[in-house]
Amino acid sequence: MSTQNLVTPLLSKLFKAINYVYHDFWEENGDPRLKSYPLMDTPWSTLALIALYLYVVKILGPNLMRERKAFDLKKIMVIYNLTMVVASFWMFLEGCLLTNFGLDLWCCQYVDLSLNYKPMRMIFIGYLFFYIKIY
Repeated sequence: MSTQNLVTPLLSKLFKAINYVYHDFWEENGDPRLKSYPLMDTPWSTLALIALYLYVVKILGPNLMRERKAFDLKKIMVIYNLTMVVASFWMFLEGCLLTNFGLDLWCCQYVDLSLNYKPMRMIFIGYLFFYIKIY
């Protein structure tokens, strides 16, 4: 038996495994209600965004700013912090209203996988929380 005959099935299995981890697993086990939300179809887009952020912060940014004066970002930081406070407060209020101020969470519950208003609203609040953390 030649090595060609051994390598081809191994490579085929390897490519099938990579495809399963990269794509098929998320198609089979992902929540179909999240398909319409950006960055929610697979974790790869989020991981790529994090890698880009780390590259800009650790490598590109310091290289570009090496010979420049630091920016004055006080006004931008005030606006950013105010936006985060308002968004966090709104998400807290929404969470309180959707969970009956936490009273609905005292006992074990099944996950509501329907397309009704309440579970879809909870998904939206969770997605907004995720997006704000990226922001």
